[in-house]
Formats: sequence, C-alpha cells, structure tokens
Amino acid sequence: MLVTARWHEPNSRVGLWGRTVSQRERIRWALSVGAPGHCTAIVSVQEQPRYHGLRRVLEWFGNDPEYRVRRVPGATVHALRQLAVSAAASTDAMGYSDPASARHMHPVAAASVSHLMALQWMVREGCESVAVFEDDTSLDLLPYWERSLAELARSLRPPHRLALQLELKLDAFFLQNGQSGDMHLEELPLNCSTRYWLPHRHRITWGAGAYLMSRTGAEQALQAYGDGHRIDISRVVAFYEAPDAGMLFHPGDTYVLWPPYAMEWTSSSSVAWSSGDQNWHKNVHHASAVAAVAANVRRAAACALQQGE
Repeated sequence: MLVTARWHEPNSRVGLWGRTVSQRERIRWALSVGAPGHCTAIVSVQEQPRYHGLRRVLEWFGNDPEYRVRRVPGATVHALRQLAVSAAASTDAMGYSDPASARHMHPVAAASVSHLMALQWMVREGCESVAVFEDDTSLDLLPYWERSLAELARSLRPPHRLALQLELKLDAFFLQNGQSGDMHLEELPLNCSTRYWLPHRHRITWGAGAYLMSRTGAEQALQAYGDGHRIDISRVVAFYEAPDAGMLFHPGDTYVLWPPYAMEWTSSSSVAWSSGDQNWHKNVHHASAVAAVAANVRRAAACALQQGE
C-alpha cells in the first residue's frame, strides 16, 4: 500500500523527479494524492509552475478528477481590475462589494485572492483538508519526509489547529547568518519520531508557499473575505497585507512544521546574495531555504547515528 512507502532510498539514477513508476508512486504517497478527503492545489499565474517538480505533479495527476489535484490560475492585478469594469463586475467565484476599490488594487491583494481561490475550490470539491503550494515552492526536501501530508492533516482539528505551515521564512535567518533569533530553533532537542509543531507568530513566522489547511480553516477565511461562497475582492483590497500576515494564518490556530517540509525554489542564476533594500525579501527567502536544508540534513544524520547505536 502507498501509505507504507518511505523515502529513505531515492533512485539516484533518475533523481527525485524521474519518470519511473516507483518515483511517481512515492510522490503520490508523500503528497497524499487521491487520499480520501484530501485536495492538492498549486497556485500559478503561468500555465506551467516555475518549479519543475510541481509541473511533474500536474503532469502525473492533474488530469484525473479522482486525484483532486488542480492548478489554480493565479489572479493578477490587471485581471481583477478588468473584472471591476465589466458589466457584471462579478463571477460565480468572486466579485466586488465596492468596484471603486479596484483602483487601489496591488500585487499583494492579487496574491491573496489567488490563495482564497484555492481554498474556495477545496471547499467546493468537498475535501476536508488541502495542501496549497505556490508555484515556486520546492519539494526537494521530500526524501526526508517521514509522514504523508494526509497523515499530518489528520492532526488539524478545530478550533485550535486549523493550519500548518510547511515552510518557514524568518528575517533572522538572513540577519543572523542562519540562526533563528528569538525562535531558538537551534536549541530544540533532537526528536527522531516526529517533527515540531511550533505556534505561528504574527509577522515573524512567514511562509505561504506551502501549507496544510482544514476545511474549517478554509471556510473561516472565505467567510472573512466574502460570504462563504464568493470572494469579496473589495475586502481583500482593504486588508492590504500579504496572505501570510493575518489572512490565512493566526496565532492560536496555526502552527509551523520544523524542520520544514518545503522551501522556496530558486534558479541557479538567483542563488547569490544581493545588496540593497529592494532585494531584502529575496535574501530572506534564500537564507530560509538554506536553513531548511541544513535542519533536515542535520536531523537525518543525527537520527541515523542514533539508530545505529
């Protein structure tokens, strides 16, 4: 059965995203593709996700409705403004309570609408949990996973566990050369049987590139920024915050997985550190990805040594 598969011996000859049947089945187990009550949403403005692994996921599983894997077309500022000036100013999925608010549309609002569209699809699909991935999220840490996403999602229970961030971006990782600052992640005891669920901290534990959300959490977000069925774009514009700054995640009902399962993907041409305030987010994202890799490798090595004692 798929649930017994493990990632300890990836096929090095074809790589993580090879075209063999075994690799496809391992990916299917890890992402819980087709698991009862579980959906997978990949948010992408472009027709093809930027990260090649997510392109492969859509290639393998995106065309069969039984798998409940879908590319959610990312919203853009232009498209949302066009909707505001159209005759109906609404669709079955979204609309404006105040079309004039479109004049204040900004990229962050468009990103937030995209995430709400993913949650809206999940609810309409009838799923109890969803894994949402932005299209530049890397799953190259998959060989270190011990539990599938559906297994993790079963620990999401209202009212205190509605969402689990699968990646973590910390300013401290960049500012303190890979250290986590007052999160003190380096001081957590080694745990080889499970990973830590750390409480989400507002404006500190960033990261909406990969997360799990329960149906209750999705319904609450859709109710807060719409009527529970249709998204009110005007409310999203008024929020004027990134989706991981209070729209999707809240202290008290959101947790962060550590070491993380995912990180932001970067091309080989964008890995170098960059100077200037305009590159702040890029550097934080890169430093956070390096910290994610290091934490997973250290844990795997320490646990392997411990098991060998």
